[in-house]
Order: sequence, then C-alpha cells, then structure tokens
Amino acid sequence: MEEGAAANTVRHLHATIHAALEDALRLDLVARNVAHLVRPPKAPHLEMQVYTPEQANQLLDAAKGDRLETLYLLMLTSVCRLGETLGLRWSAIDLERGEMKIHTALKDVQGHRVLGSPKTPHSRRTIPLTPVAVASLKRHHARQAEERLAHGTDWNPDQLVFVTTNGTSYSQTNWHKQQYIPMIRKAGLPYIRPQHDLRHTTATLLLLEGVQPLVVSEMLGHSSVAFTLATYGHVLTEMRKPARDAMERLFGGAFG
Repeated sequence: MEEGAAANTVRHLHATIHAALEDALRLDLVARNVAHLVRPPKAPHLEMQVYTPEQANQLLDAAKGDRLETLYLLMLTSVCRLGETLGLRWSAIDLERGEMKIHTALKDVQGHRVLGSPKTPHSRRTIPLTPVAVASLKRHHARQAEERLAHGTDWNPDQLVFVTTNGTSYSQTNWHKQQYIPMIRKAGLPYIRPQHDLRHTTATLLLLEGVQPLVVSEMLGHSSVAFTLATYGHVLTEMRKPARDAMERLFGGAFG
C-alpha cells in the first residue's frame, strides 16, 4: 500500500485483514490475530453541507427540461441514497398510491455495476412521493416509453427508472462528472456532494419544517431515531427556538 493512503482506505484494509486472520485463527493456521495490535486511523469527520430551500429550488429550476430532471427532483424529495435512486425499478413505484419501495441499490463491484440490496436491512423501506414527484415520474415514464420504442425491447432490460440513452445503468462516477457537476454549474450553486449532502439537505429541511424525527429517520433508513438525532443535532438546536418562544408567550408575563 502506498504511503499516505486515505484514512478510510486504511480502515477498510485493516478490517479485511482482521477478518481474514480471524478465519485463519479459527482454523488453527495462525497462533493469534496480530491485527488486534494495530489501531486503524479514525474516520475523518466531514462537515455536513446543505442547500437552503432557495438553493434547492434553484437546482430544480436548472434541471427543468433536462432528461434527468425527475432524478434531481427525487433526490431532493425522497432522502434516498444515490445508489438507491439509480437502482430504482419501475416495479417499485406505485404512482396511484404515491409511494415507492426501496429494495434495490445500484452498486459498483470490482468495476462492474450490479443491482444489489440496500445498505442495511433498515434501508428497505417505503417512501411517500410528493404530488410534484408523481407528476414528474409520469412524464418521465412517457418519455422513456418513446425511447424504448426507438431502440427496441432489449433497451433497459432491468426496467430501471433512470438509464443512459443506451438503456444501460448509470456509473455513479460518470454521472457525477458528466451530469451532476455541469448541472450544479448551470444552477450557479456551490458544490455539495450528491451522495451525502443532497440527502442531508432534504433531511435537514424536513426537520426544520417540523416533520417528526421518527418519520425522518424512517425515510432515511436509519437504524434508530437516536442515530438520526445525533446526526442532525445542529438542526435540533434551531428546532428548540420555537419551543422557547412558545414558553415565553405562555409565561413571559408572569413577573411583568
């Protein structure tokens, strides 16, 4: 391994070596697991960056008319992970009920794109669709039907909601470079990460709008509401202000 490798890379390698040595220990191939003696570096703390409501709408305005405008809309209204959105199948969407089920995710495995399970068991969830998202999905479905007619029945064999013009799944890396970054520039917005920060944007806005943390936690696919509260503690500080103001209205005149 090259000197100066990223902390996350070192952590992943340590975990792999540790697991391999544990297997060897159980098989009596080694006397002990020497990986226990090594402390991997701590994961770097990355500051959460989010868009304001005005900036989020700015991104959606820039995406209007784009072939993937519905993708940007879902990313900002569903709090899905990027792989979950790119791995979404039409069979998982119920436009009549206005909801979609997350039970697949597009992953890069050894240089190949595969449809697998979401990140964790809690990630398998049902997410409500906003009326504007339902309307956009209907338009997107109609446009995709036209593309299928033009290319033949073998186009988009996995029935994915979002595919390239060739009918293949998107590489997250290529989509990031060829689609996302140009769209951010077109919108005149500062760069934030599509994989994490757009998701944080939606969750933050939901909490600030007064949506219950338990509901937001379920939409995010978190293992517990405690994890959500810990992740969005800075948002809860803002949410406490209305409670303070309410108490002042109720009891502020007690000693007037």
